[in-house]
Amino acid sequence: MLLRRVWSRRTVAPAGTAGGIRDMPFSSLSDPADLARAYAVLDAVWDEVKASIPTAEHQRQRTRIAYLVLECRPLALDEEALRRNVLIRYRHPIDAGGADRS
Repeated sequence: MLLRRVWSRRTVAPAGTAGGIRDMPFSSLSDPADLARAYAVLDAVWDEVKASIPTAEHQRQRTRIAYLVLECRPLALDEEALRRNVLIRYRHPIDAGGADRS
């Protein structure tokens, strides 16, 4: 289960950035269970897409994924549904006008 995975390792801000475990964008989450789920899904999505992202873009894209986790969170029934929804939104972004950016 994704939730168990987050407790076994800490997610910290990348080197050279201010902050730590509870840095933006998850600072709005106060429930430890919600925070653990968010980080678990972030880690799961990141593990899936990291290899396809240039190293120079890692920090920016990981932050983008974190915001997608927050955006998709209210609609997801469980961690797996949230992971799938974030991957879909990440791979098929839509601009504010509704047009596909790809």
